[in-house]
Amino acid sequence: MMIQKKYLLRKMNQDNHCISCNKLIWKNKSMKCGSCSHKEKVCGWNHTGIPPNIGKKHKPETIEKMKLAVKQRIKRDGHINSPKTRKKISKSMIGNIPWNKGKKGLQESWSKGLNKYTHQSIMQGAKKQSENKKGQTPTKAILFKKGHTPWIKGKKHSDNTKKKISLSREGKYCLDKNPAWLGGKSYLPYTPDWNEIFKEKIRERDNRCCVICNKSQEQEHKKLSVHHVDYDKKNSFPQNCVALCNVCHITTNINRNAWKLFFQSLLKERYNYEYSEDQKIILDFTKD
Repeated sequence: MMIQKKYLLRKMNQDNHCISCNKLIWKNKSMKCGSCSHKEKVCGWNHTGIPPNIGKKHKPETIEKMKLAVKQRIKRDGHINSPKTRKKISKSMIGNIPWNKGKKGLQESWSKGLNKYTHQSIMQGAKKQSENKKGQTPTKAILFKKGHTPWIKGKKHSDNTKKKISLSREGKYCLDKNPAWLGGKSYLPYTPDWNEIFKEKIRERDNRCCVICNKSQEQEHKKLSVHHVDYDKKNSFPQNCVALCNVCHITTNINRNAWKLFFQSLLKERYNYEYSEDQKIILDFTKD
């Protein structure tokens, strides 16, 4: 019974029309559809469909503001047509009826479903293109490609040849030998010493475990990240780097001075590294 009552109430409320566009709507206080009420709120349009600014003039203050806006647009975007050219354009447009006058909503393109076999103008254009191409001489590359099959089509290199190719290319395009070399900018903000070989040495030194939580690399399911103790990316020395898991590496971004003291004392105990009172690294070049 309740469902039937709800259905009847909906049926009664449904047979209402919008005041402005005569569209079927649900009964509401404004007696307008959503689009008309939105227009009234934003644009200030009445149910008659006439804009509110018709027959009104702008204040001199607003005109000056509009002029300033135009000047700013000219500075930003560049050239804008002069008043004379604007008048000429407006005169030329008099009497032209726009293609979408009296139409509403999305319009289908005129060329939808047409091709060179069904439409005469498209057919003529295709014929002109073919005639223009007839006079042109094909390039050497096009003539070479016609009917030519590449020698490697359907073939694969053997393992021996692959090794030979890789050996022949070794060191040919490294660093400054590469034509795209820009003086080692890819290392920035790090130094050239900061590479995978250096990181692996630090991980091996710390037994491939996090220095803080002792989490292994296998448990992390990825390579441990190498952290700079003094947070200076240019100081890539074993005395200034430790292996950390992802969670611990994030936590070290807060209270940096405390973490710096902690790591230096830990490295001093484990590997007998030396640090000054100012928390600076003392490098010993006599050791390997």
